[in-house]
Amino acid sequence: MIPASLTQRFAIWFALVALLPIALVGYGLLHIFEGEIRKLAIQQVSSIADKKVEQIDVYLRERVLDASFIQTSDTTRQAIDEFSQSFSQSGIDSEDYRALDARYRAHYEAGLFFPPATNPILPLAC
Repeated sequence: MIPASLTQRFAIWFALVALLPIALVGYGLLHIFEGEIRKLAIQQVSSIADKKVEQIDVYLRERVLDASFIQTSDTTRQAIDEFSQSFSQSGIDSEDYRALDARYRAHYEAGLFFPPATNPILPLAC
């Protein structure tokens, strides 16, 4: 249907000339802002991930220092010597071994110690 009056034609051309550029600019800005929001979200998640990596590194360094302190302490050396002697003399199920375990458990808050010949992984309290 072709508009009959000149007023209707002007109204249609005005709507096309005025609204089309606004719609095109709006559509372009929408895509630009979506891209910027995505970049910002990725930066924020990356920043959080970097902070968590740093926190984990600090935690692990502290645990390594704790383990190294425990390893070099005189109490640890004494405990290993006593556990080794008790293990070689009467085994792991003996009363002597259990008494040593009860005595050192409070100090280390960990499980049983084994002699170095058995190569266990000694649990350490964190």
